[in-house]
Amino acid sequence: MSDLLTSFGLPPLHDPEQIIANNRNLLAASRIDGVVARPVAALKSEPDSASETLSELLYGEPVQLIAEAPGWWFVISIIDGYMGWTPESAITEYEFLPTHRVTAPLTHLYSEPALKSEPELILPMGAFLTLPGVTENGFAESTYDGWYMRNISRVSVTPWMRTTPSQ
Repeated sequence: MSDLLTSFGLPPLHDPEQIIANNRNLLAASRIDGVVARPVAALKSEPDSASETLSELLYGEPVQLIAEAPGWWFVISIIDGYMGWTPESAITEYEFLPTHRVTAPLTHLYSEPALKSEPELILPMGAFLTLPGVTENGFAESTYDGWYMRNISRVSVTPWMRTTPSQ
């Protein structure tokens, strides 16, 4: 999991007492199958929206697919190792490494590079973004879905990791 965390600009998980390694609810993921496509997606104990919420995934967070049920995927978070069921619609294809993260409690995604455009999405702190470097009017264009203006910072990723991931 350390190599995958590094590719998202994160340090390896600090686990000197092997709590993560020995906890049956946490698993060392080995590949990225998708990323979260919603601001927040619940990890459920069962493939049912009424079941217990175990944890949450944030926008852009990488996951590995473990199992499937109609309309649901059982996934593990590459970031923290938590796993559970999430709606299939909450996960999208993984194409690019992130370049930025949201650094304020919330930030907005705009459809146009203008403050007067209606915000389309509100993202929480810690969400991952891929911004290819296109800017206009102080906004940065997202690879996937719109424009961000502020409350973001660059992810520290080594240059050799800034390539399209291979499956």
